[in-house]
Amino acid sequence: MSKTKHLKFHFDKIKNFEKIVPDKDIWVVLDNEFTDIYNVLKNPKSKISKHLKKYFIIRLVTVVESHLKYLVAHLVDVHKMKVNRLFPDGTIILQLNDLENVRKKEFSIGKMTAVSFNLQNMKEVNRVFSKLLGIDFFEEYENIQDH
Repeated sequence: MSKTKHLKFHFDKIKNFEKIVPDKDIWVVLDNEFTDIYNVLKNPKSKISKHLKKYFIIRLVTVVESHLKYLVAHLVDVHKMKVNRLFPDGTIILQLNDLENVRKKEFSIGKMTAVSFNLQNMKEVNRVFSKLLGIDFFEEYENIQDH
């Protein structure tokens, strides 16, 4: 008998969803955040370039993950994509102490879905978008790039 993995709803991640996951074009965010850093990194004599490289990589992953979470929420809320494919047993675990907060706040199904996944892992990105869209996401992306 296989053990079903239950996904836990993280209230702390959704209460600040708009701050964490900006509703902006990713290229605007990247340009605003990274232009100055990139210019410093181009100068090999800069004393802080080593530290900025570490920050740059970490921040880039965070920005991309935030954008992917925005896309998940957008697909579910605006395009009415079905989330039941993402949750094998049809449930998200919600802590009882979060019920009052859920009642007070307006949470969308898309936001609740988006915060349930770690989209820093490329395999997870492919799994989530493949199930959500009903296609092999990376394979389709590669086909588009080839044309």
